[in-house]
Amino acid sequence: MTSIRSISIVVPSEPTPSGLLRLPETDQVAPWTHAPLIYIYRAKSNNTTIPFSFEAMKNSPSCALIPFYQLAGRLHWIEGGRLERHCNAMGVQLLEAYSEAELDELGDFAPTDAVQDLVPKGYDLEAVDMPFLDRTILRSSEIVKTPRFDRIEYTTKPPVLIGRTDANEERKKETSATLLKLTREKVEVLKKSANQDVVGVTTIRPYSRYEAISSHMWRCACKVRAVDSHNSQSIRAHLRVDIHN
Repeated sequence: MTSIRSISIVVPSEPTPSGLLRLPETDQVAPWTHAPLIYIYRAKSNNTTIPFSFEAMKNSPSCALIPFYQLAGRLHWIEGGRLERHCNAMGVQLLEAYSEAELDELGDFAPTDAVQDLVPKGYDLEAVDMPFLDRTILRSSEIVKTPRFDRIEYTTKPPVLIGRTDANEERKKETSATLLKLTREKVEVLKKSANQDVVGVTTIRPYSRYEAISSHMWRCACKVRAVDSHNSQSIRAHLRVDIHN
């Protein structure tokens, strides 16, 4: 269980540039929410004589917002349904939270319930809040057009069990999650293996690390589900990338 102790706004510790910043296309289509990421740091020693100071932790993001001053700005809607960032040094929100969980209880940080409880999920409605059920405001005055093509990757879910046509039976089973650890050395081995047939070929671009890792994850999924050339079955792979242009 995680509880919030305090909420504060951290601003850059020094003056930063101001003005408008146009956002690229990748920022226009991304979800407008926080990234469900959490970073865990262990103490370098067992020395508990130095008390923890949350005020001292505020100095770190305050200094980091000097070179990354864009993050201290605010998003605004502009003409054409696009967003732009106003660099105004209004700061970022910093929450102080407390949890009774221990690092050893979290294991390898696989996406279990204990780990997911550490990630903020937003604020839920109180029981006294009345729900807003007037859906007429969402009704368009124009006739809704039907899709001109079928996006099978979004409309259907591939079966997980061999011999099934859907994923209903798999949902009834108890599942578990695990982490696939890829070190720098292993990634380089994957990249070298992927490019062994394109060495010396100038007309073919070498595969990148991202492509090598994506292919490796794809083959792992196929191997687990026993999918080969004799047992063709649809497989979908979701790859999340932490990137900003």
